Amino acid sequence: MYGLATLAWGVDVREADDLTAVGAVLGADLARPSLFAELRYEGWIQNGPRYYDLPSGALGLLLGLRIH
Repeated sequence: MYGLATLAWGVDVREADDLTAVGAVLGADLARPSLFAELRYEGWIQNGPRYYDLPSGALGLLLGLRIH
């Protein structure tokens, strides 16, 4: 089991607003060594002119296959 804090910068392509994403990840290996699952939360901070308000955040579940 693992936990991560995330910080990213990007651009909202619909309106060209600068965005900062702040989030957290809680993950676990399901079947060693290749399957994993992550529960992710990201909140956005809009910088600059605001043409469109984004939702306050997103909660997601990621299932993945790790290839070595």
